[in-house]
Amino acid sequence: MKLGSGKFKPGHYSSRSLKTLEKLFTGKSRSDDIPLALLRHTRYPQPSEVGAHVREEVERHLCVYLIRIVLVLTLINRELLALIHPDQNSTDGLEDEINEQRAQKADFIRDHPSYDRVFWVISQKNWIRKFCQKVVVPTRGDRIYGETYSPVVYPIFQLIILLAVIGGIVVEGIATPIYRRNFYRENGYIHGSWFHFAESIFGSILFVEFMIKVIADGFIWTPNAYLRSIWNILDFAIMIGIVVNVTTELMLIGGLSRLTKSLKALRALRLITLIDRMRNTFESLIISGALRILDAAVLAILYMIPYAVWGLNIFAGKFRQCNDGDVNGLSECIGMYENAAVGDSFGYLVPRVWDQPSPSTTFSFDSFKASLLILFEIVSLEGWTDVMYAATAITGKDSQPQTNASQANAIFFLIYNLLGAVVILTVFVRYESSYFRLYGPDITHVVQYHHWQI
Repeated sequence: MKLGSGKFKPGHYSSRSLKTLEKLFTGKSRSDDIPLALLRHTRYPQPSEVGAHVREEVERHLCVYLIRIVLVLTLINRELLALIHPDQNSTDGLEDEINEQRAQKADFIRDHPSYDRVFWVISQKNWIRKFCQKVVVPTRGDRIYGETYSPVVYPIFQLIILLAVIGGIVVEGIATPIYRRNFYRENGYIHGSWFHFAESIFGSILFVEFMIKVIADGFIWTPNAYLRSIWNILDFAIMIGIVVNVTTELMLIGGLSRLTKSLKALRALRLITLIDRMRNTFESLIISGALRILDAAVLAILYMIPYAVWGLNIFAGKFRQCNDGDVNGLSECIGMYENAAVGDSFGYLVPRVWDQPSPSTTFSFDSFKASLLILFEIVSLEGWTDVMYAATAITGKDSQPQTNASQANAIFFLIYNLLGAVVILTVFVRYESSYFRLYGPDITHVVQYHHWQI
């Protein structure tokens, strides 16, 4: 194969891989449109003619005017398209509101230059901030006056963060508490073990990511501040937990407490914040669908309440039994009896106790609270057969239960579990699927609209 034949193009595969990574982390691919940053480099007076502050002010005015011109042209285009496609009016109206919010945001930043400075010191002209903006995407919308992220550097940087997160999870999976205990027994309590070294490296990478994002767009008060995103708040909490854990591990062998050690488990949540598809699914189903889940939970509780009342009236006081199976009721359940660990050998005396059954967990129907609690537990089909067997052994109040004495009581639990498992599971799945189907595709427009709020 000849290299000049045009069939071997390694650059083509590299570009396609970068676009794939970019779509993985941001959910969109870079188009071939001319970015607004290129339009801002309009001819302005040379440095010999005016000062730097005048150049900056001229550039800001030109950017605002260009945004206004683009907005007017967009509105004209939308009006013409509305005559041809009337069904697109609602979507176009939302985009017009987003553009208007963007123009207002540009006016506000132009009138208050310190608002777009990191810690009121680092401006958009700083070369360190420009470099950081090339590495990460903005938190809220696009950067009006800053640099756009690089389609080459950003995917590579995100891939490094992803590998660091996966590496940290793998280290924690290998260096379990049992492994660390055996390691310290064999090598002594020493600093610089391989898992401490690996945790420090991976934690440092996440801290560097945090600093780059803060320098690029600010921490709290800037337009695209770090903490103005719910995902960055989650990342910040995870990063703080990792830094605290790594610091205490380096200062004190074994860590400070179990609380600081448990913070390691949070790093797995970074996989949600890194990948765009997982973020959208989590936001649509968990965050935005929280009220729907609450509705389904209330409906499930309302389903259990009638059964709790029926169970209270049917089984109240009838589940109690004596630990000595040879007695006939409460009146004989007194004193001591001989129990044996193996057959009739090694007998020992045990006091007789009249109490609730506890094959897997202690339960009863003596109160509405206890009745609702056990029904809530067995609706998941966990241990429901133990409760049913105890109900079928009922012989009466203050009487010792006998196996299969009241088999008709099993109907209560069969109906409850068959209908409960089907109804409650179906309600949850139905609510979530209907919400995602109705609002999942449109929720991105709502998020984009709120991103332009000043």
